[in-house]
Amino acid sequence: MLDFAGTINESILNPPSHEPEIALGRVGWPGDDDIVDLGTADNDGATLLKVTLHRGGYPGDIPKPGEAAGYRVRVRVMGPVFDVPPKGTEVCVAFPGGIGMVAGAGVPLGSLTRTPDHQFSATATKIDAGPDRDLVLKGRSVVLTRHNPDGTGAEDFVSVSPDGGIQALTADGCGVVLKDQTITLFVADAGDAKSVLSVTKDAMRLMQKVSATKTTVVSIAEDVVSIVGKTFRALCGNVALGIAAAQPVMLGTNMPSTAVFSQ
Repeated sequence: MLDFAGTINESILNPPSHEPEIALGRVGWPGDDDIVDLGTADNDGATLLKVTLHRGGYPGDIPKPGEAAGYRVRVRVMGPVFDVPPKGTEVCVAFPGGIGMVAGAGVPLGSLTRTPDHQFSATATKIDAGPDRDLVLKGRSVVLTRHNPDGTGAEDFVSVSPDGGIQALTADGCGVVLKDQTITLFVADAGDAKSVLSVTKDAMRLMQKVSATKTTVVSIAEDVVSIVGKTFRALCGNVALGIAAAQPVMLGTNMPSTAVFSQ
């Protein structure tokens, strides 16, 4: 992968530099639609980006719009933000001293492109991969959070981590957690969970905390529906209890129920 095929002969036109160098260029080589050699498990894993510098090349070469006409080099895409800019993007490339422009030695420092039109200002930083590109954030854990308006205390955040699963929580303790095949949604008051909905592959539970000693619960586990609370009200036109009682309604006769509960 680290070869000079298709490049200008470095030993003749581009002798190695003994000093560090920063140069401007554009992504891609003129007449070549392929702009990158992706690092894979079959090679050393380094991704090499094709860049044509503005300096160098043959006298009299006039670049076309969106291209450069100088030295053609391969630079190694630098992490942890691994990015392959679109062809024609102007980039700033750094070359270490003593190596010159050996393939893979230089690294792109960044792209020189138009700033975003929306959601960007002197007080708003924006990461924009463009409408035709995907953005992936990956690590052992990933957290998106914001500053508390007061500068202290809890903060709103979204987190993906090995221990916490997927969490989205507000500063006042309301949120949702996805972990261990369980989805839990809760609403809190002063840090105390009041309403909780828990869903697993085998059961669903809805809990409403009335007080420190009293909780109303609706549970569906396999073929059992359980309701625990002080009062149960069924305000319906028809009420059927049990399979036999439900048959007339199911058959379409729409027989109304007589008193089921009385007070």
